[in-house]
Amino acid sequence: MRSIALAALTLFAARAFVPSPALAWDDQGHRVVAEIATHYLTAPALGKVYTLLGEDKDMPAGNDVAAAAVWADKIQDRRAHNWHFANIDATRPNIPAACFGQPALPPGTPASMGPERDCVIDKIDQFADELADPKTSREEQILALKFLLNLVADLHQPLRVADEGDTHGMKTAVVTKDTTPGDLFTFWDKVLVIQMGVESKAVAQKLIGEISEYDRAAWISGGPHLWALESHQLGVDGVYGMVGRQDAKGN
Repeated sequence: MRSIALAALTLFAARAFVPSPALAWDDQGHRVVAEIATHYLTAPALGKVYTLLGEDKDMPAGNDVAAAAVWADKIQDRRAHNWHFANIDATRPNIPAACFGQPALPPGTPASMGPERDCVIDKIDQFADELADPKTSREEQILALKFLLNLVADLHQPLRVADEGDTHGMKTAVVTKDTTPGDLFTFWDKVLVIQMGVESKAVAQKLIGEISEYDRAAWISGGPHLWALESHQLGVDGVYGMVGRQDAKGN
């Protein structure tokens, strides 16, 4: 189940966003990610996903993987806030420093109950390990799946891992002629994706048509550590590198 969680569930979709500047990872972005991921799952793997989601007592999504992909952003749990980010310095990337020293999950502690001081890289590994372990309770497997559907996509949002001292772009202003002025993080995470269309299935199908077999084979390799460094570089070069610098107050 680990390979399902890390490779098929969201990697193709998250990496499909990389070539275009007009993409984001808020609700609409996560739904598009899930739709593309579903396309690449084998029938047996998709059956396992549907089974787990159908047993979810909190929000039984059944075969609606897109709905499950936004769950982790809706829960009222401040402890999980850091789990969607890695504070990798733009000029001196250091994964352990970005992830609170990467402390091990306390023995016997489910990943869903882990400490607040953890990052998206380590949480992906923890939840994937739980899905791969047959001793993991069914309830925890469901939680692990829902978190992974969200977090793997988050890891591929460059501004969730790159930070030039402006809180991941949240203190850098963006002004365009077509949108309400706001901050860079919100612009990238929410605004731009809507320009691709408001129907997630249609957007997903368009992107699927642009994914080559070479892309698919390349994107399935690696792991959270490597993906984070790739996203970080994209954030430095392709996001921060293409915008002017002023803080959110216009200074």
